[in-house]
This record gives sequence, structure tokens and C-alpha cells, in this order.
Amino acid sequence: KACITNVRISVFRTGPVRPPPRAGLDTVFRAHAVPRLRGVMLSSSFGRQDLSDLAGWKVNAIRLEIYSGGSKSWNDTDSAAYESWFASRLAVLPATLDEARKHGMKVLLDMHSPPGGRLPDGTQRIFLDIRYQRIYRRNWRRILDLVGSHPAVWGCDLVSEPAQSTPSPKGVLNWYHLQEELGKEIRKTLPRLPVVALALEGRRQG
Repeated sequence: KACITNVRISVFRTGPVRPPPRAGLDTVFRAHAVPRLRGVMLSSSFGRQDLSDLAGWKVNAIRLEIYSGGSKSWNDTDSAAYESWFASRLAVLPATLDEARKHGMKVLLDMHSPPGGRLPDGTQRIFLDIRYQRIYRRNWRRILDLVGSHPAVWGCDLVSEPAQSTPSPKGVLNWYHLQEELGKEIRKTLPRLPVVALALEGRRQG
């Protein structure tokens, strides 16, 4: 057995001290008034009964996917077909939000299937092709012009799991700068709407 006595510990550097909040910033901005959000992710295909069932489970928040589904979402290279599909999702969005509001739910709008789909390595084409990037930005404006001020909308998730392993060509914004610019655009017209910008997914770089 060993015994150590007369030990003296010297601290050469202390941890940072968190400064007190500035006046007027002592309340956390949540964009909702409920004590806690309890939520699920919900795909585009669901019915009124689904929301009713979720409300029965005390769900009060949903991340609503704007999602074309399965392998199709990886190959949305046909812009005309994509726009037709997107218009069909946009058409039902107000009624969906009305139903969510009826059940006291807050909704995070999630662009789960941006135009262009993905390359085989997962890279999203909106970061490589200006055509898809323009459609993507235009469609976010369409969403927010239609429902951005709806009481049920809690925020917008700009792009689900952004992925990029190939540098963006000249004149095309990469995964970071595209979200940054779009977020600033949204802030100009909807300054109180939370904007979710995700980090690059997985191992990929851009």
C-alpha cells in the first residue's frame, strides 16, 4: 500500500466565467409560449387522423417533411416533374397547418427533398448546379409567401442533411453559403421566424 501526504494543488488557469446577460436578453427566444415541445418527424403522406392520434400522445410539435419519397428523392433531375410534385405539396400545406393548429401543434417546415436530388455519393445537386439552386430558392419563397405567417409555423429547416463532396462551380453557392444567403433573405421579411441551418452531413466536405 502507498500513502501520499502533504499534497498541494496549484491551479494556474481557471475556466472562463460566463458574463451576465445583457439587459433585455434575459429571456430566451423560443418562438412559442409552451413550456416544452414534444415532437415527431412526419412525412408528407399522412391524414387528419394521424394528427389527432399524435395529439392524443401529447405531441405538440412536428417536423413536417416536404419529401418526394424513397429513391425518387435521389433522382429529382427532371425539373418540370419536380415542380409539378412540389406544387401538389404546396397546395395542401395551408390545410395541414390549419389542422396542426387545431391540435395545438407547432410545425417546423423541412425541405427534405430539394430539387436535383443527389449524386451516388450523396452530394446534393443544388450545391453544384445553378438551375436547381434557383428552383430551390424560389420554392422557399413560395412556401413562406403562402404560409410563413401562419400561427402554426414554428420555423423552417432549410435543407435536410446537406451533403457535398465536390466543390461548387464558380457562381454556385456551396452548402454553407446557400443556407446563409437564404437565411438572410428570410430574415428580411420574417425576422421572428426561426431558421434552422444544418451542418454538413457525415464525412462529406464542401
